[in-house]
Amino acid sequence: MKYHLKGEKEGQTEKILDEFPGVLDGVDCSKTGKCYVAMPSTVSAPLTALFSLPSFLNTILRTFLLMLPRNATPDAESYGGFAEIDPGSTNSQARIIRVIQDPDGSDIKFITGVTEFGGKVYLGSLHNDYIGVYDLT
Repeated sequence: MKYHLKGEKEGQTEKILDEFPGVLDGVDCSKTGKCYVAMPSTVSAPLTALFSLPSFLNTILRTFLLMLPRNATPDAESYGGFAEIDPGSTNSQARIIRVIQDPDGSDIKFITGVTEFGGKVYLGSLHNDYIGVYDLT
């Protein structure tokens, strides 16, 4: 999503990218102008169905699901990933540069935070007791 701070579309949001292989979470933009977004889990069929519901019904169903005891909900798939994005400008379209995935979560899973510094992306996870580091070079 892009939120316009000024100009003709000031105060409006627009979808600039979709078709990600995972659910999006934390995002960070670097000094180079690229952005990085965490993907803690894959996009499952039930999740796609949930988000296709009208907003009111979606909210009620999500609230109900959050009230269920943990043992009554399915475990999240073991997965980790992040995407490198060119957010575009007034003269160019936004685009996904690359997607880095750990499909089975064997190295790092449930990535919720990403930060780029010095040519490396640092990955935060709610399930691992360490910070992942991915070298961009």
